[in-house]
Amino acid sequence: MNKIINAKNAVMLFLMCILTFSVVLLAGCNFGKSQNQNAEDIYIFANGSILGLTALGKEQTNLTIPSEINGVEVTTIAEWAFFENEYATTITLAEGITTIEDRAFQACKNLLTVNLPQSITSIGESAFYTSRKLRTINLPSKLTNIGVSAFYDCESLDNIVIPDSITNLNEYVFAYCENLKNVTFPSTLQSIGNFSFLNCRALDNIILPTNIKTLGSQCFRECNLSSITIPASVEVFDGSAFIDCVNLKEITIESNIVFKNIKMDFMKFPTSIKVLKSIVDNPNNSDSELNLSSFPRTEDGDYYVFTKVAQ
Repeated sequence: MNKIINAKNAVMLFLMCILTFSVVLLAGCNFGKSQNQNAEDIYIFANGSILGLTALGKEQTNLTIPSEINGVEVTTIAEWAFFENEYATTITLAEGITTIEDRAFQACKNLLTVNLPQSITSIGESAFYTSRKLRTINLPSKLTNIGVSAFYDCESLDNIVIPDSITNLNEYVFAYCENLKNVTFPSTLQSIGNFSFLNCRALDNIILPTNIKTLGSQCFRECNLSSITIPASVEVFDGSAFIDCVNLKEITIESNIVFKNIKMDFMKFPTSIKVLKSIVDNPNNSDSELNLSSFPRTEDGDYYVFTKVAQ
C-alpha cells in the first residue's frame, strides 16, 4: 500500500516539475518576444508617417520611434497619432524625423518625457495640448515653428529653452502651463503672440531679448512677474500684455522717451504698479519716472489707463 502511495507521489511530483518548467519556458519565450518587438508590431505606418499605434503598441510605456520601418524612412508623426494615449510615459524620436503634425500627442494622459532629435523642424498646432503630466521636452536647434497652442495646459512643464531658430512664438503656445517657472528666450526672437504665456502662474522672472519687436495681446496675462524691462527694440506693444499680473510693481522701458517708439494708443496697467520708468538717453544717463497714481482708472478701479496723445 505504501509503495502505491509513494509511486503516486512520485508521479505527481514529476508532473508538477514538468508543469513548472513549461510555465517558465513559456514566460521566457514571451519575455524574449516583448523585448524584441518589430516596429511594425508597434506602429501603424504608411508613406513615411507614423499614423498611430497597434493594440500592442498602445500598451507600451516606453516608446522609441525608429528612423525607418521596413527600409522606409520615418519623417513625420501624423495628426492624432498618439491622441489620448494612456500608457506611454517616455517617447523618443529617432534622428531623421522632421515633423510633428497637429494634435499628434494631444491629451497623452501619462506622458512625462519626450526626447526630440535635432532634425525636428516643426511642431504642429496643439501637438501636446493638455498632456498635463509632461514635464520634460527639449526643443531642437533646427526647430523653426511651434504651432498655436502646442503646449497649451501642459501644467507640469517647468522649464523651457527656446532655440535660436525660433523667431516668432504663436498664440497660446504655452498658455496655462501653470508650473512653468523658467523660460529662456533666444536673441533671435522677434515677436511673442497673443496669450502666449497666459496664466503661467509660476513665471516670476523673464528677460526679453534685446531685438524683440512685438508683444502681443495678454501675452503675459496672470503671470507672477514683479518687474519687467521692455527693450528699446519693441515697436508693437499691446496695452493688455501684463493684465492681471497682480504682483507686477515696476515696468522699465528702454527707449529715449516713454512710448515714443511704441505703436499703441491704449494701455491698462495693474494698480499694483507704482512707478513706470523710462531709461533716457542723455549725457547724465539718468532715469525718468512716471507716477501712475496720476493716471485715470477703469470704472472698477483695478487698472490705471493710459491713452496716447497724438503728436
